[in-house]
Amino acid sequence: MSVTERRPWAIVLASGREPDLASALACLRLVASPERTVVVVRRPAAGPRWSGTGLGGAALIEEPADRGSAPGALAAALVAQEQDPAALVALVRPGPAVEDRSGFLRAWSSALALAVRFPSRLVAVAPCGGGGPRPRGGRPGGMVMAGVASVLLETARRALPGAMRPLETFRQVLHAARHGRPVGDHQPLALASAYARMQPADLERDLLAAARPPAIVPSVLPVLADGMSGASRV
Repeated sequence: MSVTERRPWAIVLASGREPDLASALACLRLVASPERTVVVVRRPAAGPRWSGTGLGGAALIEEPADRGSAPGALAAALVAQEQDPAALVALVRPGPAVEDRSGFLRAWSSALALAVRFPSRLVAVAPCGGGGPRPRGGRPGGMVMAGVASVLLETARRALPGAMRPLETFRQVLHAARHGRPVGDHQPLALASAYARMQPADLERDLLAAARPPAIVPSVLPVLADGMSGASRV
């Protein structure tokens, strides 16, 4: 089945902010099914771990440490690709702009439409023309990054070997579980081992900027495009 015939996978990079996560999931329920949603959170340094309550059946990945925004996205993309080799993924970083539901959904639709039209490219689109509230660091909250999972992962293998190589054992555990082999606690252990050896990496600065062919970044997203000399504006 081709990319155009596939339902997209949603990857939510929540990093432990529960109010933002609830806002993002409320929007995503309109466009993505729970069984094709992966939520990435950061394991609390103290207190109770995430229970998964409120996820509505979405898969949960708990990052054991802070290694930047790219590793969690890559681990989630591996989950999607293992379930669906032709997976089309849309990554969302929750933020204040997600509260503008109509703007967020327009960004979602635009990013996926461009990703289907250009299946060898990664795409990044921001809600409200990128004019909504911005989190610390200047990046637009609610940005949607889309592309075929294999393209995202191949970009990371080339540009971020220090993040991808440690995830190989995690990928093997996912593959074993997919084929019915008992894995027990091997999945979180493999992820913890990967993060212990992993180099930090940023989703936009280190991964999106390294995409070849260049990522498609609409001109309404100046914060990203201005820092990405190879990005294609549309």
